[in-house]
Amino acid sequence: MKQIVCELCGCTRFSKEDGWFICGGCGTRYSQAEARNMLREVPDAPGAAGPEPAAPVQPPETAERSEKLLLLARRAKESNDSVTAAKYYQELLLEEPENWEAAFYTIYFDAMNGKIAQIGEAAARVSNSLDYVFELIKKRPREEWEKDSVEVVGQVSALALMLSKNAADTIRQNASGPLFYTTQETNAMIDRNPQQAFATLMLLKKNRDVAGPNANSWFAPIGSMLINLGDKLHQEMGWNYGQVKAVYDVAASAVGVARNLLFRQDSTGDELKKHMAAIGMQDVYETYMLANQRKKDAEWNAQQEERQRKEQERERIRLYWEEHTEERDAIVGEAAELQRQADGLQKEIWKLEEETNRENREFRKSAGPLEQQYRDLETRIREKERVRNSLGLFKGKEKQRLTDEIEKLRKQQPDETDWKREKADRERAFRERTKPLQEEIRQLRTSWDELNRKADALRAKLTRIPEEKA
Repeated sequence: MKQIVCELCGCTRFSKEDGWFICGGCGTRYSQAEARNMLREVPDAPGAAGPEPAAPVQPPETAERSEKLLLLARRAKESNDSVTAAKYYQELLLEEPENWEAAFYTIYFDAMNGKIAQIGEAAARVSNSLDYVFELIKKRPREEWEKDSVEVVGQVSALALMLSKNAADTIRQNASGPLFYTTQETNAMIDRNPQQAFATLMLLKKNRDVAGPNANSWFAPIGSMLINLGDKLHQEMGWNYGQVKAVYDVAASAVGVARNLLFRQDSTGDELKKHMAAIGMQDVYETYMLANQRKKDAEWNAQQEERQRKEQERERIRLYWEEHTEERDAIVGEAAELQRQADGLQKEIWKLEEETNRENREFRKSAGPLEQQYRDLETRIREKERVRNSLGLFKGKEKQRLTDEIEKLRKQQPDETDWKREKADRERAFRERTKPLQEEIRQLRTSWDELNRKADALRAKLTRIPEEKA
């Protein structure tokens, strides 16, 4: 059975959201075209028919390579070389798709090495991967669960604190001034120069307005990642609240960075208003606040007017087509006829494609005279070699006789260059012979696309009033 297989983590569990295919293992998003290219043949689930197959055993050379990759990956991880560690863990994941360490650290180090703008996305991907990682951990011996889970907790907690610190530092660096003042600092500014203090506090508000969206898009996924980790430890791994509390504390610490950065509670507004009134400048403060409120009211009113305009337009279109049923039915009928023709063409295309595939299969099974002669003689040679190899130590004469016969058959085989040239000529001739069929399919597809386009255009007419009658 064919399934979509994630290129990064090897997971086959996908969900679809807004036209994107989202990996259930690592959270990577793929377009429809990318997902189509990742279709792979995957064995049916065990238990569907017959007994469950035994777990596959790695060949010795594969197992040896996996052990080396794991050793190199761990060595790079311990040396804090995240780029090299990510490389080896990704290679290991291709060798062992169900290795929890490879599945986790492939996503983990990708998040560690991400750009500042991708902080939220990195945290979300690690969070999405936890379901799959704990599934793999639970396939290991039960005595290993605790150790593996503790390792995941330590790494995710460290990642969360690193991401939150990077986010906070970036917001501070990009701001054109401080992001908050204490009440004491505000009072001192106002006492020194009320007008300058007012301008400074307005700049402060501007900085916070600019930084706010980044804080929300960066810090919220970090907190969600830690909360998801705590839930998984409690629900899947059986940890009690006392064990899980440390993870929630880290979540509070990481999100607390954002709270302290942007949402510090103080009485700046009330203090400013009080001091402005005391020095006879309350009107300046109120004028600003009134202008700010008017701006918000104007934006809200504009949104309401636009929403009302769209609702009225939809109602007007509905009433128009209710009154012009003949025109509507004609458009619906024409669109249905075009769709019927398109469906007919689709069936023709499928039929021709099946014919092309059948001819291609038959061609692949057949062989030219020289190639067939080569294959027949090769079969006889292998059979004689099998018999010769089965003879005992004291069957020297029989072995020599078979060896002579094998050499004689090899001399009768056509030259490899000749039969491969013959094969290339046959393939060239086959392509030329099926070229008209391929061209017919291409033309039918063009017609099919055009019919669908016309049908869509007709259906779109019913979503608006004709211009000449608007």
